[in-house]
Amino acid sequence: MDKTYNNIWILFLTILAFVFLGFFKSYFGLLSTVEKIPSTYHFHTILFLLWFVLLFIQPFLIKRRNLKLHRLLGKCTYILVPLLIVSIFMVTKRQYLREIVLYPRSQCIANLIIPLPQLIIFVAMYILAILNIKNTGYHMRYIIGTSLVLIGPGLGRAFISLAGISFQQSVQLSFLVTELILAVLIIIDIKKGNHYKPYAILLTIFLCCHLGWFFMPQSWIWQTLCGKFADLFF
Repeated sequence: MDKTYNNIWILFLTILAFVFLGFFKSYFGLLSTVEKIPSTYHFHTILFLLWFVLLFIQPFLIKRRNLKLHRLLGKCTYILVPLLIVSIFMVTKRQYLREIVLYPRSQCIANLIIPLPQLIIFVAMYILAILNIKNTGYHMRYIIGTSLVLIGPGLGRAFISLAGISFQQSVQLSFLVTELILAVLIIIDIKKGNHYKPYAILLTIFLCCHLGWFFMPQSWIWQTLCGKFADLFF
């Protein structure tokens, strides 16, 4: 593993901290009344915590040259990631069904502009990581990319609860922070002469999503395609 990434666990810990802060009021702070929280959220949380456990453990295994255990745990993701996808879908569906009785359908479809693209990006980063499993530099960076996809929901909610800003502002700031992190990682890799292409790909995708958030939610294309998706699966 590149020496530059010996302390990558600090980034993962920071992301996890923002997730905890962002979801404290709506989930972690309510665990004393655990029976009142839908099982869907418990399922979702446990799976993502397992994903972060792997993010912490895998770099240390590489550093200690325990490649056998590293590969074994990596194969566990073939089960974990599909379950994660199912859990994200379940949470998104629950959100949609909760909103559809309160808001116009077009607004509910528009609100899917965040969770559905993030799900697609997460899956894309994971698939690229698996396809580059023999290219350690690319593999590691795509896996790091999956963690950066996960920072958005927690970071956005943390901005709302801690800074008291609006939902729209929190979305923009969470996009901006993710893009800045990726830009810094690209600059570090360029200076070190390392592989920065995975970060460049992810940054491009995030910039497109950021722009899409402004223009796509109420567009005919999004309303039609995502509307058909919602009708079919929700």
